[in-house]
Amino acid sequence: MKLSRVVARLLKEGIEDRGYQPTGPLRALGILIESVERSSRLYAGDGRVREWNSDPTAFEVFRLTVAKLLDKLRPPGDIDRSADGPLVGQAPEERAEVIFRQIWADLLTATPPVTTKEMIEYYGHYGPASREAVASYGEVSRRSHRAERVRKDLSIQKWEPEK
Repeated sequence: MKLSRVVARLLKEGIEDRGYQPTGPLRALGILIESVERSSRLYAGDGRVREWNSDPTAFEVFRLTVAKLLDKLRPPGDIDRSADGPLVGQAPEERAEVIFRQIWADLLTATPPVTTKEMIEYYGHYGPASREAVASYGEVSRRSHRAERVRKDLSIQKWEPEK
């Protein structure tokens, strides 16, 4: 799947999940990244199109362009590294590593969704309190399903425990 479709899907789902307006900064960034994706395609002499997700050279052009774009969009000011700051004394690199590991783990372990009907059938015998659990689990299941689609779209192999 093309990056523009992946980004569009991620942004649409992110906007829906978080209640963002479609005109927000995340949507605008997605539009810019789609433009980078189109502009970073490389055309070989034999007519083949090399894209970021299948060619190392095109990937590097894409990666560098997105990095430059993000550098230009950086808000003015200094990073607050204080113990009282938003990172509570943590370095941005440390926080980024935590975020990356969580997102990557979610992608590697995402599973197909469980329907509400399946949840009720499984948990229904626990009584009314379980209905709240079913609703909560349904939301987790939907997020996992989105992560599974993203993993497949980006050709990321699912992690399987060793047996």
